[in-house]
Amino acid sequence: MVSALPLLAVAAAIGAAALDERTRRILSWTLLLLGIACAAPGVLKNLFAGHGGKIASTEGSFALIHDPPISGWQFTSHVFAKGLVDRHAIDIVWFRAVGQTGWLALIPFFGLPCGSSGLALRVRASLRNG
Repeated sequence: MVSALPLLAVAAAIGAAALDERTRRILSWTLLLLGIACAAPGVLKNLFAGHGGKIASTEGSFALIHDPPISGWQFTSHVFAKGLVDRHAIDIVWFRAVGQTGWLALIPFFGLPCGSSGLALRVRASLRNG
């Protein structure tokens, strides 16, 4: 399933070089957020919940109504899995483990990005100071 939106974003980013600094910055952040919004449903949903079967044909894979940002959430009914084989939950390993370990499973999900962001900020500060 190939969406035309990422290709449109690339074309828009190429033309953004001719814009002034403020408009280019706003456009860059807007394109980044749109790209994340278009990619998130394809990454978060469980294809075994039924979405894969809907797009198994050639016509289904090119139909705009089956594009993940539009139809990706119809088979997802809750965020955290209620069991190991729950097909209607978000398909991230830490979100699936919440049913087995409680909220402890979310420590790596939030802790690793926070820790790496803190390290990145320290490196940035040390590079600025020389």
